[in-house]
Amino acid sequence: MTTAMKSINLFFKHKTYNDLVMFFLRKAFSVLVIVAISILAFQSCKEIDQEAYYTFKGETVVSYLENNPNQFSEFSAVLKHTGLDALLATYGTFTCFIPTNDAMRAYYADSSKSSFEEFSVDVLREMVYYQIIDTKKYLSTDFPQGRLSNKNMMSRFIDISFEKYAEEGGILVNSSSTIKLKDQEVHNGVIHVIDKVLVPSTYLLPESIRSDSAFSIFAEALYLTCMSDSLLGIRDDSYVKPISFLNAAGATVATPPDRLYGYTALVEPDSIYAEYGIYNLDDLIAFAASVYDEVFPEDAVYANDFTHRKNSLNRFVSYHLFDYMCYYNEFVDYYYNHGGMMEGKEGVEYIQTMCPNTLLEVRAGNRFNVQSNGEHIRILGKGMKHRACVNGIFHPIDKILLYDGTVINDVLNKRLRMDVYSTLPEMMNIRARGVSAEREYYYPSAFFKNLIYKDDETKVESKKPTNGAVSLQGDRFHIYGWYDFTHILPPVPEGSWEIRIGIKTREKNIVQIYVDGIPNGIPLDMGKNAEHPDIGYIADDLTEDDGVTNDKDLRNRGWMKAPEYFCMYPSGRSGRDDWNSLRRILGIYTLGDGKTHTFRMKSVLSSNTSDYFGYDYIEFVPKGLLETEDRY
Repeated sequence: MTTAMKSINLFFKHKTYNDLVMFFLRKAFSVLVIVAISILAFQSCKEIDQEAYYTFKGETVVSYLENNPNQFSEFSAVLKHTGLDALLATYGTFTCFIPTNDAMRAYYADSSKSSFEEFSVDVLREMVYYQIIDTKKYLSTDFPQGRLSNKNMMSRFIDISFEKYAEEGGILVNSSSTIKLKDQEVHNGVIHVIDKVLVPSTYLLPESIRSDSAFSIFAEALYLTCMSDSLLGIRDDSYVKPISFLNAAGATVATPPDRLYGYTALVEPDSIYAEYGIYNLDDLIAFAASVYDEVFPEDAVYANDFTHRKNSLNRFVSYHLFDYMCYYNEFVDYYYNHGGMMEGKEGVEYIQTMCPNTLLEVRAGNRFNVQSNGEHIRILGKGMKHRACVNGIFHPIDKILLYDGTVINDVLNKRLRMDVYSTLPEMMNIRARGVSAEREYYYPSAFFKNLIYKDDETKVESKKPTNGAVSLQGDRFHIYGWYDFTHILPPVPEGSWEIRIGIKTREKNIVQIYVDGIPNGIPLDMGKNAEHPDIGYIADDLTEDDGVTNDKDLRNRGWMKAPEYFCMYPSGRSGRDDWNSLRRILGIYTLGDGKTHTFRMKSVLSSNTSDYFGYDYIEFVPKGLLETEDRY
């Protein structure tokens, strides 16, 4: 059996396949209901005011296709054959990517068939559902560079890219199909005409990479190191959605329907390796050793054990991987770069890779590991396409990605500020980060691998921003109840670092903070507002030196104002102006020593169920840079 067939079989064994079966049954039922309602409405029309009905005065999706048979007769015939013409003739807000007749015939040929009649009805329904988003109308002016926020009717995301090589002003869908005619508005949605049928990949990420000959060298290394085995998950089948999950006030609240796995790979094509004199796997093995044996000389003993996590090739491959699925427009949150931060500042994110104890920096515009001289790595555009599959996505990059001395001593030798959400791959895989998050949830214990709480007395809720909110990426956790949670901290290079957390004051509870299991001072009274003498916040415009002296006084008490880097929502005022949003200084610690480090918060007293601990971001600052640190 081929690896591709194994991937497909694994897919059908997972809950995803069962969900799709139920999905089609629900859709078939919906169509029957629509037909039944139409019959009843017709029989009762004399008894009901006709103005109460919505009457189409122009074309629907179906009538538009029928009125243009030279382009769409094949797709129209498939709709009638499957019974889905009734769906697209009803009122709705559909976005339809409709293939031309030529595109449909090419689809038949690719499947070794000559007409749609040779396909099963189920396969044709899947194909139709994949072309349609039934929950939102997307005009081309609404398209991002990256995934659309609403899923299609196959519960998969559709990806948009604007490519110069497609044609002038061309728009690619799923990196494979060009929009030939856009924004054909009809009464129940919009149609974009495409030149190739959108077909979902059935591959898991490793096989998706190996299926593209442009990435053959990296694919060989991926399988030789067995890192391919770490990229096979789809969802956690042991996770059971709580039937009735209660918040701190005793009310039933929403919880995530699934605990999903996902993966992203940044991959150099063979053509980029050739620029470095790398033409085959042996060349790449030698190249990886020349870099990583210098950074980790003590690990050269693992030179011939490619599956060992300290082997140089294994480090090379795994530094290209991380464990959440990230489309082009998701590396740095959209809000972060569009009004959520002070003018002149750019979004920055730090990603924990699958190479042990390493971070990857990404800045606005998807620039990776930006050096002080401006050099960086980017995702390739022209001539190279990313690929999304069942459980992941890979992006081609324009230079070789390495975790070397330059990254350690330059790129990461600075203040590192990380959104809490981005340190939790489960949050990223259900797309709960930022103002564009699909919804707010409470999270039961054992949902996160890096945020640990022993039972559901700790009530963890993800929050979207409200008017006047101040948060790093437009989101933060509210943690209610008798909470006791431990956050496994992301890795930083070895050295002495000051650790801080972005929190909310005035929350009427008392907490004990621990770092690596050791109490961090006495319990902290969160009921004091920032102007309390124990904190001593004074607004900058009320001081004679723009807050310089007040900053020193706050530090002496273990506090800092929020950075001037991001803004209040939606006013755009500096985060420093919000006296309720502060940074708590935990102290200076030796980190990056290969050990796992933790931060723990335990409530000592909570006066009522509405009190919460607001947890937003973490900062790591090299000790040697504290004296020259800016306000941002």
